[in-house]
Amino acid sequence: MPPLVSICMPVYNGQRFLEEAIESVLAQTYQHFELLIADDASTDDSVQIAQRYAQRDSRIMLWRNPTNKGLFANYNECFARASGPLIKPFAQDDVWHEEIVQRLAAVFTEHPSVSLAAVKRLWLTDSGEETPLDFEVSDTGVMNGSLCAKTCLLKRANLVGEPSAVMFPRQLAAGGFDTMYYHLGDLDLWLRLLQYGDYFYVHDPLCFFRRHEGGATTRNIKQLLFALDQLKLADQHATLIANDEAGIDELKINTTTDVARFVSQLFESGEITVDDVTANSPDSRQSKQFQKLAFYALLAVTQMERKWQPQVEAKDAHIRGLEQSLDAIHASKRWQLAGMFAPLAHERKVK
Repeated sequence: MPPLVSICMPVYNGQRFLEEAIESVLAQTYQHFELLIADDASTDDSVQIAQRYAQRDSRIMLWRNPTNKGLFANYNECFARASGPLIKPFAQDDVWHEEIVQRLAAVFTEHPSVSLAAVKRLWLTDSGEETPLDFEVSDTGVMNGSLCAKTCLLKRANLVGEPSAVMFPRQLAAGGFDTMYYHLGDLDLWLRLLQYGDYFYVHDPLCFFRRHEGGATTRNIKQLLFALDQLKLADQHATLIANDEAGIDELKINTTTDVARFVSQLFESGEITVDDVTANSPDSRQSKQFQKLAFYALLAVTQMERKWQPQVEAKDAHIRGLEQSLDAIHASKRWQLAGMFAPLAHERKVK
């Protein structure tokens, strides 16, 4: 019998897409699974929708948290109740291709060294439009886990993907997600898992990741919570780049610059304002005044970068011009002739 896969699905006010998500689980070609649905004190019809499915399928286990725990803590609730040796996280508003569980489960049977596997994913808009995501690995196959983790940290990007795209052995994920993260708790767990073994990537679009205005990702971006997580991530996983020329301080500076560029793009396009950043501050760790200061500081970083950009570009153009001139000299007949007669001149001098 194939290994039992525990599909872990935290839910909070997910009635809009919940039926579609559950249907994509039940339609899997790999049927040896359990579906754990943890409702995080929803105020909509999420529980009623999940109950209808649980009554029809004994593989579905549903419970409701008495109080709202938050996304990562709710994932951990699922992990703690999981029975299978393989964990397959899933989000309430995402959709799976029917072969995703089968393809990923096969990875761990065929490649015992793998500690984390993921598939190519596409963005799915509210209108149903599919858009490829950036930072995808180009080929299906095994990659050194430590190298993959280090690359994620240095590139300051989640090259693995969102929880809905991955699968991993339950025994390697002790402690689950770090609930002190707001946005990048998934990447933190991926980096920890990759210290135990290899990474396997399936370059087929088997996961459809939905981003919409009401989603947690959108909220985290608007409140700059992803920026705080980036710096925390650099601190916690500094040992990954301990022997690299780019030190931890340089990593933090580059992270801040990247965040500044991203915030400026959102600000200039009208997608984010200072009111978005300070609205509904999640807890006392962040004061609104500090958030305002951080917001305008990030905008200032980009303005300074733009101020110096023309000079940097002019210097780069000058260097390219010198290189082209040298290439032209090396390609000239006069230079080639000089090269031909140089040994003769040297022989005469020796004699």
